[in-house]
Amino acid sequence: MTEKMKKEILMAATTTSGLNGLSTIDINKPGIELPKNKWINALNVENTPKGYVVSLAIIIDIEVRSKIVSYEISSTIKDLFKKKKLKLSKVNIYIRGIK
Repeated sequence: MTEKMKKEILMAATTTSGLNGLSTIDINKPGIELPKNKWINALNVENTPKGYVVSLAIIIDIEVRSKIVSYEISSTIKDLFKKKKLKLSKVNIYIRGIK
């Protein structure tokens, strides 16, 4: 996966309303909010035989439902992969905090 494509995924995902920020993706460490210039570290894209697996660690607004934000981000990423004609296997969204 190219760096350009990762940036496109991030740009698409971070336009979702209700998203407050991005966090470290390592689940063995506490969720640390990342500054915007480090958001690429909140995204993991893995190429598997079944297609790409995208994982993203997010921080959401306290007033929104996590299910809605997760669905919106997943849909946006799926649409991006469809537009690029790339096979997407799975989207994992980890909610690492609420603000």
